[in-house]
Amino acid sequence: MNEYLDEYKHIQELRELWSQNIMTWTRLIIPVGGVLFGFFSYIGQLDTLRNIPYIWLLPVIGGTIFITAIVTWRVVVHHIDKQIVRMYPRMLELEEKLNWATHTRYYYYNLHKRAKEYLADKLKIGFGELKKLHYEGFEQEAQKIQETPHSLLLKVWDKYRHDSVTSRGHSIQDGAAGIVILVSIIATLVLVKLIIC
Repeated sequence: MNEYLDEYKHIQELRELWSQNIMTWTRLIIPVGGVLFGFFSYIGQLDTLRNIPYIWLLPVIGGTIFITAIVTWRVVVHHIDKQIVRMYPRMLELEEKLNWATHTRYYYYNLHKRAKEYLADKLKIGFGELKKLHYEGFEQEAQKIQETPHSLLLKVWDKYRHDSVTSRGHSIQDGAAGIVILVSIIATLVLVKLIIC
C-alpha cells in the first residue's frame, strides 16, 4: 500500500510542478512581450528618430516579438498539458488500488463527447442518460456490469488517449490569444502608418 501512496504522491508533485510551469509561462510571456512591443513602438515614434530609414520596422519587430511570445506560450502550455493528461491512466490505476476517486472523478467529468458516447455504449445506457449522471451514478452503472469506474475509464483512455478529455479551458485561452494577436497586428499596422506619414 505504501508503494502506491509514494508513487501517487510523486505523480501529484510532478503534476503540480507542471501546472505551476503553465502559470509561470502565463505570468511571464504576456507582460514581457507587451513591454517589448510597447518599447519598440515608442522608440519608432520618437520625432528625433523619424528621419532614420526603416524606423517603421521597430513596431514591426516589437509586434513580431510579442506575437512570437504569445504563440510560444500557447505551444508550451499545450505541451505541458499533454504531459499532465498522460499521467491520468496511472493516477486511475493507483486510485483504484488505494480505493480513491479524486482524479477519477475529474477525468470522468472532463470526458470529451466521443469518450462519453463510448462509455455509454460500454454501460449499455443512452448517451443522454450518461450525461445526466454524477460520478456516484456512473459508479452504480459500472457496478451493474461488474466493472469499476477506474477500469471503465482506463478503457476510455486506451481507446482515445489524450483526445478522451475536453480542452478544460485551453480552447478559451487559445481564442483569447488569437484575439490578442489580431489586435497586436492591427496596432502594428496603425503604428507603421503613423510613422510613415
